[in-house]
Amino acid sequence: AKYEIYKSKLELNKKEEQIKANEKQIKLQRFIIEFSIIVGILFFLLLTLLILLYLRIKKQKNDLLILKNLQRVLIDNLPIHIYLKDKDLKYQLVNKSYAQLLKYPMNEIIGKRDIELNKEWEKFESIDKQIISTNEPLKEFKEEHIDKDGNKTWFSITKVPYHDKKGNVIGVIGIVSDISTDVKLNVKLQQLLDDSIKQRKIISQKNKNITDSITYAKTIQDGILPPNNLLKKIFNEYFILYKPQGIVSGDFYYTSKNKDVLIFAVADCTGHGVPGAFLTMLSISFLNQIIFDAGNTVPSVILDKLNNKVKKTFENSEKQNISGLDIALCSVNKKTNILQFSGAFISLYILRKNEIKEYKPARIPLGTSYSTKKFPNVEIELKDGDVIYLFTDGYADQLGGGNMKKFSKRRLLEVIISNKNKSLEEQKQILEKALKEWQGNAPRFDDITIMAIKWKI
Repeated sequence: AKYEIYKSKLELNKKEEQIKANEKQIKLQRFIIEFSIIVGILFFLLLTLLILLYLRIKKQKNDLLILKNLQRVLIDNLPIHIYLKDKDLKYQLVNKSYAQLLKYPMNEIIGKRDIELNKEWEKFESIDKQIISTNEPLKEFKEEHIDKDGNKTWFSITKVPYHDKKGNVIGVIGIVSDISTDVKLNVKLQQLLDDSIKQRKIISQKNKNITDSITYAKTIQDGILPPNNLLKKIFNEYFILYKPQGIVSGDFYYTSKNKDVLIFAVADCTGHGVPGAFLTMLSISFLNQIIFDAGNTVPSVILDKLNNKVKKTFENSEKQNISGLDIALCSVNKKTNILQFSGAFISLYILRKNEIKEYKPARIPLGTSYSTKKFPNVEIELKDGDVIYLFTDGYADQLGGGNMKKFSKRRLLEVIISNKNKSLEEQKQILEKALKEWQGNAPRFDDITIMAIKWKI
């Protein structure tokens, strides 16, 4: 029985050892399984990562290729010429327009130097060498380029050094713009400018000649107007305010004496400047013929004859004559103090004490081809101290006053009446000042003539 018990214990111990061995085996197998699972998971993750990395690299390569293609397209379609050379001055990149400029296919340019393409292009290489050696850009210099066919083109060129990541110069980038059109245009503009300067000199000389001629005409016109010494002999007190719009005038004033009769007038011929001046000289010449040669002293008769002479002067013209003059003409008999007046569109004004009276003219266009009426005559007995005023429309029509309005005849008469007690010389100065202040910076628009005579018995 003891043996049996002992034997049972031994078997039990063996089973326990077998159980422990089995447990170790199970643990080892479990470890191997768990390790394999972990390794498998890690491998899967690594494989996934590698796949993702591969896909990313592939995408980057595709993106890079797309970007590179886009850059190529962009460079080739730019309206300027671009190239890249290495340190050996060999072309590494050119765009289509640059290849077209050189008139070589792109594949024949890449890897070659300028001197290999055209011996005359050595000068371009010397500039590129300078940029690489100095590491300094060359901006926008103009240069003439001759292609292999001998065609000339002008360019604006900018060249800059090309660097690697470390900042070392490894080449040169050139940007070339065709400015041939601008250069040709500038040449044409310069030719036009030179021609314009020549024309301006010619015109300036012609203007000078014309101005000299007009200035000489003014000397002639001034010579036929009554001189001051004659006016002082004829009138006791007077003033003449005479301001031509240009060098010569279309206005004129006239005085003469025939025995005891004083004759005086103010007139405004058609136009001003040279055309008006010719008509003033013609009219004064006619008045002298009518008054001195024929002995006429009645204003209406004088104007009728003047009308006929002016019309006859222009009757051979192919066009209907519209040249004529407005005039106020007076004669005064010094013995009787009777003033006779006749006028065409210019009134006579007489200031007597505190009142100024207007004697209106005939509305007959003197000298024109369609004027056929006779001029009326008005007689007025002058009193001592009466002041006679005759004036053309230039003063009243002058624009100014800050709002570019006419001075007006009303304002002119107001100035005269408000200064009636002043001497005629003072009145002239006041009128000149009033005109200057009214005109301001505005231009003169017409000739101005005012005649004032103070009658004394």
